[in-house]
Amino acid sequence: MNKKSSGILLNGLIGVLFFLLTSFSYGASLTKEEGKGLLSFTYYFYKATVYCDDRGHEKEITPFYKRELNIYGEYGVRNDLTLVFQTAFDSMSQGENSSSGLNDLEFGAVKRFYYDGKKVFSVKGIGIFPGGYSKSEKPVLGMKRYGFEGSVLGGYYSKYFYVDEQLGIRTYEGNISFARNDLIFGLKLKKWIEYVTIADGWYGLGGVPENRVTVSPKQRFLQLYNFLRFKKGSLSFITGFSVTPYARNTGKGKSVFIGVWREF
Repeated sequence: MNKKSSGILLNGLIGVLFFLLTSFSYGASLTKEEGKGLLSFTYYFYKATVYCDDRGHEKEITPFYKRELNIYGEYGVRNDLTLVFQTAFDSMSQGENSSSGLNDLEFGAVKRFYYDGKKVFSVKGIGIFPGGYSKSEKPVLGMKRYGFEGSVLGGYYSKYFYVDEQLGIRTYEGNISFARNDLIFGLKLKKWIEYVTIADGWYGLGGVPENRVTVSPKQRFLQLYNFLRFKKGSLSFITGFSVTPYARNTGKGKSVFIGVWREF
């Protein structure tokens, strides 16, 4: 592989990672009450200077930057059924290349089957639709493919803390699939403040990539998010950071983020 092709490859793989790392959803296994909802706006700034190959060997690359405004919403149709929505406005750059636009859109629902006041079990289905960006721009913002994600969710909620886990499969056109695992732990420090950590894992299950180097079915990574949530009435303010302790066939970097959530 020549130097130019190698650079394009790294561009593409890293671009796909950043689409994935911010697509974990805030919605856990607890559904919203009927008529209640949540709307959140979270701004991320990400930087990576390292690429990890299939064996975990790290290679320095031209710094990659991403700025994202992530938009997420939930609405309780019934006490046991919540609609969810997610998209993002992204801007990416690496060296002389840059791109921006509306990333892929996700619409779906969470159906709760069991809840005893502490323990909860639900299932979730998400449809994925291509966003408003050009596939010719580098780095590519997202998959630009139709897809679907199915998950099972379970959690335990007490007065002082909560644990929630989501296990699922995300699949795209072209036989590209990822196994997903989101583990959320929240500690209620005070009535007005929480500490939250999220382990967001993706494992590429293989497939046939399209005839360009912006999709890698063999991507595997673990992203750790840590943040504080400050509550003030129906509003919440968050601030935190993320790191990538494990990565294969993709970039490895860090991010900082702030956000505003409103419950209604």
